[in-house]
This record gives sequence, C-alpha cells and structure tokens, in this order.
Amino acid sequence: MKDVPPRPHRLTALSLSRRRLLAGGAAIAVAGSKGIGAAAAQTPKLMRVGVHKGLVFVPALLLQSILGQAWKVELSYFGSPADMANAIVSHSIDIGYTGVTIAAIARSKGVPIVLAASSAGKGTAIIVGAKTSIQKMEDVRGKNFGRVVGGIQDVQFREELRKVGMTIKDINPIAIAFADLPAALQGGSIDLFCGGEPASTKTIEDGYGRLLKHPYDTPVGTINAGILTHEATVQGNPDMIKAFVGAHREAVTRLRGHLDEAAELATKNWGFPLAISRKALDNVDLRWVIDDGFMSDLGNYMARMKDLGLIATVPDINKLVVRDFAKA
Repeated sequence: MKDVPPRPHRLTALSLSRRRLLAGGAAIAVAGSKGIGAAAAQTPKLMRVGVHKGLVFVPALLLQSILGQAWKVELSYFGSPADMANAIVSHSIDIGYTGVTIAAIARSKGVPIVLAASSAGKGTAIIVGAKTSIQKMEDVRGKNFGRVVGGIQDVQFREELRKVGMTIKDINPIAIAFADLPAALQGGSIDLFCGGEPASTKTIEDGYGRLLKHPYDTPVGTINAGILTHEATVQGNPDMIKAFVGAHREAVTRLRGHLDEAAELATKNWGFPLAISRKALDNVDLRWVIDDGFMSDLGNYMARMKDLGLIATVPDINKLVVRDFAKA
C-alpha cells in the first residue's frame, strides 16, 4: 500500500476565529494587567489628621478637596490637646491641629513632637456667667473656673491672673473637656471659663454668657494654634508633611478672604450655628507661616510657661519647630 502524503494544513474559518479569539483574550489580559497596575498606582495615600472642633481649625475641612485623589484625609476628633499629643506619639495619627502649649510641654519632657506650621492666632475669650457678679479679673477670686489642662487658654488665663496679682491657687479650677465648657457654664457648675470660638460667642448670643475680656494684652500676645507631628514622621515621610502644609496654606489663604465660606464649612460639618460662627470668626486670625515673628512669640510664650510652672525647662526652639515646610 502506497504511502499517502500528508495534506497541507489549511486554516479553516473556525480555526482562524479561534486563534483570533485567543489572541484577543491575551491582549485583554495584558491590558487588564496594565489597568490593575495603573489603578494601584492611583490608590490614594492615607493622611491621618487630628483636629478639635473649633474655628481656629476650620482649614482642616478643606484639606481633602485641595489634595484631591492623591491623598485620603482621615479626620479624627479630640477633646483635649493632651489626648491629641498622645495620639501623635503613638502614631495613631500623623498630624494634629491643636494649641502650641502641648507641643512645648511635650518637647520639654523629651517627647519628639515638632511644630510644622502655624494654624491660627487669637480665637480666645474669657467668658463669665451672665448672672454672676464678675465684672473684672479681680472678681474671679474663689470662683469655679472651667479649665482645659494643657491648652493655650489655660496659659492665657493664668497670664491675666498674674496681671492682677493672683495665681491659679486663688480660684477653684475644674478640669473640663473643651466641648463641655458652655454646658457647664449654663448649668452653673462653673462661673467662668477661658475658651475658644465659636463656643465663647455662642454663650453670649444664647444669653447665659458674658464677655469679660479677650486675653491678648499680655506677653503671650495672640499666639494660639499650630500643626503638630512626630519627628519620625518628618524624617520618614517628608512628602506627606509637604503636601499637608501646602494644602493647609491654600485653605488659610482662601478662607482669610472668605470668612462667610469658613462659617458655612463649620456649620455644614460641625453643626455650629451659621450666624454665630460668622460673628466668632472676627475673633480668629487664620495663619500658616512660621516666620521670625512666630519664632519670637513662641520663645516668649515658652518662657512664660516656665515661669508659670507648666514646664521645668524651655525646650530648644530649633528642635521643636521645623521651619522647612512653612516658610513665607
């Protein structure tokens, strides 16, 4: 039997379609893998930011919209500066909006917290019960004072006491969370407090509080809030701090010229009454720059803290403050 030569291979319509299908599938797989890589590259980086609900910190509410998709801003709320400082030290948060007082206290104890930017000046008022007989600082002797320990207002109030020859021992300080001060005043458990905005203005507008004074006529001046982070965060993730301060700067620049927008943000996000927030913002100076003036004010402020016994030694200001990110 003769050998039958093999027939030449011919591409049928079916086999051609199968090859095209397989080739198309491979192309889709390649494109899909590229798409996955692109999606992974676009995954936003996490930025954990601590904040108190107060008008001096309202720029925090614009961070996400300014940073866009590159970062996911996770806001966490704190009732006291000490709690926020502990969260920074434990790396529970990356950055915190709070008073400069706690930064100085922590650094004086060797805790590696740093100031990376300013946040605001002013924003403080000494409020007394509307029905109390308190008319001047001398009248607060023996009264119940709502005190946020470690806050900027604590130092400002003690400076006002010093001016009239008194100390914290001449009154009855009661430790109360920042957010609970107005309710304590309204309920009568305290006679006065030194608080922030808009809580201070709200007590006046609601009729149970009265402004005694704004405590700015002391060597402490109008210094108030700053941006805190951990020394290790600055060293290990400078891009995040740079991105944060850039966004904070943009937020401050925008809101300083549009206080109505600042009030609307506080109302929408924090439930503050709109009219009260807008009025209270007249007692707030939003800031971001760390310049020679800030350094001088902070140096004077820490010297007063030492005099008041809040810190045993004045920390090295050049270790406490990182000026690289918030230059004018």
